[in-house]
Amino acid sequence: MNFTTRPLTAFGAALLTVSFVGCGGKAETPSDAPPISIDEAEGLQGEHAHADNYPEAVAELDEMREQIEQAFAEGDIDAADGPIHEVGHVLEELVSLAKQQGVDDEALAAIGSAVQQLFDAFGRVDDKIHGGEGADYADVKAEIDAAFAELKSHLPTSE
Repeated sequence: MNFTTRPLTAFGAALLTVSFVGCGGKAETPSDAPPISIDEAEGLQGEHAHADNYPEAVAELDEMREQIEQAFAEGDIDAADGPIHEVGHVLEELVSLAKQQGVDDEALAAIGSAVQQLFDAFGRVDDKIHGGEGADYADVKAEIDAAFAELKSHLPTSE
């Protein structure tokens, strides 16, 4: 039985949730300008080049996680907004980067599950950042830490 299909399908649904939660701001009246997508709008602010392989992506996610945690610890949740949206962009590539790294199907399923867990947890934090009920970082820290431990357990070992 192939276990990678279900996490990847759930992964896609979570990606849509994280991509659209909180990115839009308040509705404005229509103008003569054509509408642009969220990704195009974020691209106008400067595109960030993400990691090209699984180990670099995990390290990049870890750095963003620290930025988000620090912003909440300092009571400046607005400072977490940029990093939390970047997290979503890196998470959407993580399973394919792991696959390129030669990770076996069982590990890919575990990585997919951890990615889903991170999408869910960061999605709740993102909701909080944008005035929703959501969750403070401290409320989901254990869940995020557990998912990161799983991601890190599949990093290649140096010989």
